Amino acid sequence: MIKHKIYQPIYHFKLEEHNQIKDRLIKLLTAETDKIQTSCKDCNDPDNMTMLDFEYSTDMSRKWVKFFKPFWDSKVFELSKEVGFTEVDEVQIWFQKYHKAGDGHGWHVHGGNFTGVYYLEFGKKSPRTELVDPFTRQIIKMNVKEGDLIFFPSHIYHRCPLVSDNNKKTIVSWNFSILGANPDYKINYSLFDKLVSYNPLNTTIKA
Repeated sequence: MIKHKIYQPIYHFKLEEHNQIKDRLIKLLTAETDKIQTSCKDCNDPDNMTMLDFEYSTDMSRKWVKFFKPFWDSKVFELSKEVGFTEVDEVQIWFQKYHKAGDGHGWHVHGGNFTGVYYLEFGKKSPRTELVDPFTRQIIKMNVKEGDLIFFPSHIYHRCPLVSDNNKKTIVSWNFSILGANPDYKINYSLFDKLVSYNPLNTTIKA
């Protein structure tokens, strides 16, 4: 097998409305107690979380989702212009709280084309998301702050390292597939590609 390297960026945004929505969003996360899961795993299990609602990740009627999604949609729209898609499909969105010492999420991948993280509660000492470069297999530690969002391809290995007593964090995560080709997406054609594309007589062009 040969790997052909195509550089894939990690898309990093700042949610400008974060300070205005943070407190209300945190309250809404736990407003529907029947849709919340609490972890029962041992303290040092790398997939342990204090609270999450992944089982309802396709339910867009949840109160917190209805409140937060318009802000999320605006960033997905920005992403669409950069990546070149026109629609999203098969959206899943959920929250995860890491509030106990030993909480964490081991190495894993997601479904769909893109996944990502919104850092709703994130202190200076909160564990940063780590990703694995698929070519070098080196760990990339994301330089993020509270209120940031990152989007990256779902097949990239990533994890949340274990938290300690004083570095809790709360995140929103998601999966989605992308559809459609944006006609405004700028492609930098080579001169040869331009000649092939605009060859009105359909004659043979030798490289």
